[in-house]
Amino acid sequence: MKKQCWSGVVVLAMAAAGCFLAVCSAGAQSNPAEKLRVCTYDARAVAVAYAGSEMNDKQLKEKMQELKDAEARKDAKRVKELKAWGESHQWLLHMQGFAGAPVEDILARVKDQVAAAAKSARVKVVARKVDYSDADVEVVDITDDIVKLFKPSEKTLKQIRQLRTQPAIDMADLEQALKNSHH
Repeated sequence: MKKQCWSGVVVLAMAAAGCFLAVCSAGAQSNPAEKLRVCTYDARAVAVAYAGSEMNDKQLKEKMQELKDAEARKDAKRVKELKAWGESHQWLLHMQGFAGAPVEDILARVKDQVAAAAKSARVKVVARKVDYSDADVEVVDITDDIVKLFKPSEKTLKQIRQLRTQPAIDMADLEQALKNSHH
């Protein structure tokens, strides 16, 4: 299951990169005198802001209630599904928050506000990061704008500031650390 999930993530990342490159080349050809502005964000910061948000808390409370209800009904199949969801949700947040895994699932919850932030920054592209750009590209970081969408506490903002001073953890190393912590 995890290999299928990662395969899906890789395919999505490659598709997103292809779209990004297509937009970049189209933008560069339309008006060579004008710089293409691209927004980026730190996926780790977005994940940490979401993890501490009311939005995530609400979802967790709903799932916990579903679990209680399933246990009361003695619905072993649903209990198993909900426990698996909880483990998967936690694992994904760890990957996103510490390794910088894609956060499209989180951004989908605030897609209209992300679009508004991009419009405010006068850009047409928002990407997790830019692997390459030439002199005709201006990269604009809107991490703080996206983080604010989740109404983070001062404690969460402090965690995000500290996190952003550190490099992302390698996903394989984090995966191993998570496996070891469960034993």
